[in-house]
Amino acid sequence: MTNHPLTDLSQRLLGKHVHAFDPEELHVLAKIQSHMPLSRDAADVADERATVGEWLADQVAAVGGSWSFIIVLIMNTCIRTLNMFLVRTRPP
Repeated sequence: MTNHPLTDLSQRLLGKHVHAFDPEELHVLAKIQSHMPLSRDAADVADERATVGEWLADQVAAVGGSWSFIIVLIMNTCIRTLNMFLVRTRPP
C-alpha cells in the first residue's frame, strides 16, 4: 500500500483515513498542506465582473456617501441659509 501525501494531515486534523474523503475534501486538504488560500474575496470577484454601469454606480456612491461630501453639503446649505437670512433682514 502506497502512502498518500495527505495521510498524516488527514489523521492529525480530522482523525480520518485519507481514502474516506471526497475529491473536494482532498482538494481542501491539499490547499491546507501547501498553505494556499481556499477561496477568493467575494468583493474582488464582484469588482472583476462588474459592468461599466455598475462600476460607475459604485464610484458615485463612494463620493456621495463620503463624509467629506456630506460635510461640504451641510456647510453649503448653512452658508446659503445664512446668506438668505442676512439679505432679507437688511434694510432697503
